[in-house]
Amino acid sequence: MKVSDMYKIVKGVLCEDKRTRDNDHLLSVIIWHKQLKASGQDITKMSAYDFMLLYRDKELANHDTITRARRKVQENNQLLRGDKHRLKQENQEEIKDDLRSIS
Repeated sequence: MKVSDMYKIVKGVLCEDKRTRDNDHLLSVIIWHKQLKASGQDITKMSAYDFMLLYRDKELANHDTITRARRKVQENNQLLRGDKHRLKQENQEEIKDDLRSIS
């Protein structure tokens, strides 16, 4: 799935559920749930193995694509940023320095 398509889906989920603005895991799970439901899957009867096969075979959106789209949505729309956004921005230089130290 293209990031531009995922952008619209992610924006909709961020509008519907404020908890997803600071929680990429929840955001991904909700999107995967919607995808599975749309494809007729009964998630209550699905094993973890079945889920992993679908993810491996790219039947479900990639977690990285979902989070990339979330970052872009929040960059473009301040109202959809989570409560932790400001804190993340304040710690950004510290994290960059830590990453630079890896070599």
